[in-house]
Amino acid sequence: MAPFRITGHRGAMGYMPENTISSYLRAVHDGVDEVELDLRLTKDGHIVLIHDPAVDRTTNGHGAVEDLTLGALQGLDAGNGEHIPTFAEAIEAIDVTILAEIKADAAVEPLRQLLAERPELRQRIQPISFHAERLEPFVEAFTDLRCALLSETGSEQLLEQALALGAQWVGVGWQGSNPELIKQAHNKGLEYCLWPAPTRTEVDRAIAWGADGVTTDYPQRVIRPGTEETQP
Repeated sequence: MAPFRITGHRGAMGYMPENTISSYLRAVHDGVDEVELDLRLTKDGHIVLIHDPAVDRTTNGHGAVEDLTLGALQGLDAGNGEHIPTFAEAIEAIDVTILAEIKADAAVEPLRQLLAERPELRQRIQPISFHAERLEPFVEAFTDLRCALLSETGSEQLLEQALALGAQWVGVGWQGSNPELIKQAHNKGLEYCLWPAPTRTEVDRAIAWGADGVTTDYPQRVIRPGTEETQP
């Protein structure tokens, strides 16, 4: 079994503006094994990192990501003077495993092309999605790439869907999850990771259940409990 891993959700979004380079770097500084980030495509074909389909919630701008050019997007303030980063910027900035959640159909082919042109990235980038169809092109194209199917709720049906897809692991919310389902996943050759984990309590529960990892907004809190008063 692989070592239990802790993933920083959109970096360290509990402390920093989500999906910014500073947030990713903070998560790495805090000791995460992986960083999760969200992929969308600009009007002019660049992969950028933002969760929502529109920029309104996380920036001082307005409009849909797909209707804005990279220049327009990066002119916005994404919090604390940060800009919306490109995927290329994140790849260069951090050296841990990247869980690349595909948030838009338009991002699928550019990501597939990137992984085809730079095969070394397949060792540290893992496409993940709530939609199996967004992962199918990667499973079909690459035998050396780990992919994960996500779901808010754990179920035997999810495990069967992940197996049929050819995913290596599932990322699942607490609802419907339990030690027995995690054991079933392992028996089928699937890893099982849980979210969210806002405190060390959830991390310890996940470990006790036999899970393979958790995703957290607060890496420092769950990795080094009691040290949040000493900010880096």
